[in-house]
Amino acid sequence: MVDKSRVPTQDELAKIIHVSSRPTVRTKFNYLKDHGYVIDNKKEKIYELPHIEKSFFRLPTSLIQWIINNLSEQVIKVYIYLGQRFSYKGTKYTFTIRELCQHLGLEYTHNANSVAYNLDILEKLGLIKIGKLRQGKYQYMFLEFFTTNLSIKNADDYLTTQNQ
Repeated sequence: MVDKSRVPTQDELAKIIHVSSRPTVRTKFNYLKDHGYVIDNKKEKIYELPHIEKSFFRLPTSLIQWIINNLSEQVIKVYIYLGQRFSYKGTKYTFTIRELCQHLGLEYTHNANSVAYNLDILEKLGLIKIGKLRQGKYQYMFLEFFTTNLSIKNADDYLTTQNQ
């Protein structure tokens, strides 16, 4: 059970996190809820962090060997991170290149293009399919498809283009 006397009000939170007002805090929390970063536990009237570490997926040994031998470390990180999120949220997981960089511990200004290129590589290999979604002035991506089955044709095509 949560000690409610120690939970700050939205006004107190606004001061703590240096935002202008309680409605701004509410807007920020709604964003976090909508994107799965926090869970609204209505029974106890608290927000909880999801247990992402419980999200896992299995990779065939042949795929692990192939990606280690043929892809960069950054492509592998992107693939594994997206796999974890897909196993946890499915197609409801939305992201931007900026958010993906943040989660991977990469500086956006220096890595945005390479992360976008990594997504393109994974799509060409047929390991992921990315959809695009516009919400107001923002454009998000989401995983329409994620697989651990690497097509031999896609792998051969990728290697051929890399060797040219």
